[in-house]
Amino acid sequence: MRITDVYVGYLKITRIIQIGSILVKHGFKEMISHTFLGRRIRKRRIRQHKPVYTTQERLRLTIEDLGPTYIKFGQILADRPDILSERFRKELKKLQTNALPFDDHLAIRLIEDELGAEIKDVFSEFNPHCIASASIGQVYTGRLKNGKDVVIKIRRPNIDQKIKLLIPHALSGQEISPGIPRNGCHQYRRSRRRVRRKHIQGIELL
Repeated sequence: MRITDVYVGYLKITRIIQIGSILVKHGFKEMISHTFLGRRIRKRRIRQHKPVYTTQERLRLTIEDLGPTYIKFGQILADRPDILSERFRKELKKLQTNALPFDDHLAIRLIEDELGAEIKDVFSEFNPHCIASASIGQVYTGRLKNGKDVVIKIRRPNIDQKIKLLIPHALSGQEISPGIPRNGCHQYRRSRRRVRRKHIQGIELL
């Protein structure tokens, strides 16, 4: 057995434990909320002006905690009235527009690491707060030293590893879904080999 196989196995087990803990945390809170004790706690939190979550909101929070792949599934479910009721779909639609951003300071460090230079050495102006956030990454704006305005798209930290651990067969091409041509999978694998695994997805002119 190779060391890489052991490491990948460790990462998968760690992710499974993480997913389990998230489901238990939110599931336990949801279960308690429907008991006599939960109703008393709910009334007390309302009096103290603390947030109180509905079942629909708790589902959305659970999906957000689970990470980008699950957020994508949630976004798809938000457009499926044949699967979910309107109340649930209305809440899940927030995943399509209100993805929680990760820390701006971390994002700036990642940008500097990828560029191999500090922000001030590359940009004459740089907005340190993201202007948009999605399940895969977020966007910043700046102005290069030559005066051109640009947008900087940066991936969330460790996003590739998280997706690989969640859908390893899809990424490796070991299983092909019905209706997907095999040559399409070959093209997909070739395209993945051409992609540089970088955090920065691109710097585009405005």
